[in-house]
Amino acid sequence: MRDGILRHYASALRSKIASTSRAVISWAPILRAVPRPDRPQGLSAVVRVKDEETWLAVSIRSIATVADEIIVGDNGSTDRTPEILTELKKELQDRLIVVRRPELDIKDLTNLINDRTRFRLVIRWDADFVARTDGPQSISHLRKWVFGLDPQRYWCAHLRMIELCGDLFHQRPISASRADAHCFTYSDSLRYVYDRVGHDAPKIPRWYRVLKYEIPTFFHVDVKPVRRMFLSYLWKRYLLDPDRGRYPRFEAYLETILKEQWEGEGIDQAAPSWAATAFRELVPYDRNRFGDYPMLLRPFLDKPLYRLRYEHGQILGQQKLETADISGLGA
Repeated sequence: MRDGILRHYASALRSKIASTSRAVISWAPILRAVPRPDRPQGLSAVVRVKDEETWLAVSIRSIATVADEIIVGDNGSTDRTPEILTELKKELQDRLIVVRRPELDIKDLTNLINDRTRFRLVIRWDADFVARTDGPQSISHLRKWVFGLDPQRYWCAHLRMIELCGDLFHQRPISASRADAHCFTYSDSLRYVYDRVGHDAPKIPRWYRVLKYEIPTFFHVDVKPVRRMFLSYLWKRYLLDPDRGRYPRFEAYLETILKEQWEGEGIDQAAPSWAATAFRELVPYDRNRFGDYPMLLRPFLDKPLYRLRYEHGQILGQQKLETADISGLGA
């Protein structure tokens, strides 16, 4: 008990020292110890996509309300993603730039599109993020806040978001609100790397001041076909597997897992079985706690793409509603 308390205080002290040290070093650009940011004021959004047809149009339109440019890196989509991007290009014109690089891994693709940006501030956006574009939690307030930071220094802000899962009306209780998205001052010293558990993440130089923006201005809409969600779950498991080196590619890992844990069933058969268990923990979206949905999501509340299936009060899986427009182009 005593040892545990001591470890807790030691960890808190180390964290405080690191935070104070970073705050001091963040003045290095003012002292000319490192070059100051030299890009024009503005906000660039970078988006990595691969088979993101479900929410892509809604997502891009929501960030277009505040981004001065949007750089999309397509990692080899085979669904309607390229078609949707072509339609959005007609709408947004030069503000939308699409780079198709299917041969790159996600880390290298992220660094590539970061380097294609032109403005001082960069927000890492995902194709299933949908921003609030009206009201007191509008993403326009986030833009105003980051533009108020000293332009002669470097910043990285972790951004809070609300997560939906399975359908628009449910959440995971342990991740209903998260703060792992980020917006940062561009420099060629900030690079994406694989962290110790295999996720791609920014390696933030010591002279960046790290902040938090706790107002949730956007939603992570993890509402997709069960097959897609199942593959995403297995991909994350693959990244975290300490024996990942045994598998030359994800496909080999996938084949092994399906054989060992789903009795050799194919993905289309295993995915609903996985969902029946994975969705059981979901709880209804708490509008009193988290507020209203983004304006661009509200049309889908009356005509949702997917709904969770209940039986005797228990979630059994997900059903796709055939009348829904899965392209999101009509939103």
